[in-house]
Amino acid sequence: MAGKTQEAEFEASAGRVWVALVRTVGELGYATLSSDKSSGSLSFNTGRSMKSWAGQDLNATVLTLGEGRSRIVIGGTIARTQSFGGSQIASWGEKKTLAIKVLDRVRESLPSIPDPAAAEAASHAGVSSGGIGTELAQLASLHQSGALSDEEFASAKQRLLST
Repeated sequence: MAGKTQEAEFEASAGRVWVALVRTVGELGYATLSSDKSSGSLSFNTGRSMKSWAGQDLNATVLTLGEGRSRIVIGGTIARTQSFGGSQIASWGEKKTLAIKVLDRVRESLPSIPDPAAAEAASHAGVSSGGIGTELAQLASLHQSGALSDEEFASAKQRLLST
């Protein structure tokens, strides 16, 4: 049903959870339909499967709970298509299964993701935890994962190189 959602809480900042979510959707090969980091909203299509002709259109929202905790809520519907004579009506529980898969993968990937706010703060303060090369690599990783925009990355890189 379209009204049911899956959700999970994480002992991590919303910034880290956002990076993990974006990375997970990409690694699973899902097509991003829209992304708004400021509202924590990511829409994606899971693609054709044995259970659905056009896949699922899922919406994930990252919510800040405070004190370094956050939550992802995932809902959605069967993607609509005109192939095979019209739209599919049911997908036999696929939405729930896929949402749980995304939430589990986000949880698994969190330990490898630095906190974007802490990395940005460290670069502002000129704090070096492993030399300039390490800090540049961390900034590049944050930029590549979508945690830092092009402007944020360029600014942080310039500050780091000018110290």
